[in-house]
Amino acid sequence: MISKTDSLTGLYNRRYIIERLENELINYKKTKKKFSLIIADIDYFKKVNDSF
Repeated sequence: MISKTDSLTGLYNRRYIIERLENELINYKKTKKKFSLIIADIDYFKKVNDSF
């Protein structure tokens, strides 16, 4: 089974996000129910990431 979370943080990984977005788009095409997608770009996050 392919992992959908990061083993260190427990956060969802890119694979999960893409799969979920694809499913939401399919659902939208069927139902026309709106959904939201928020993308955040955190400046200098590498410094934080490298510290922990």
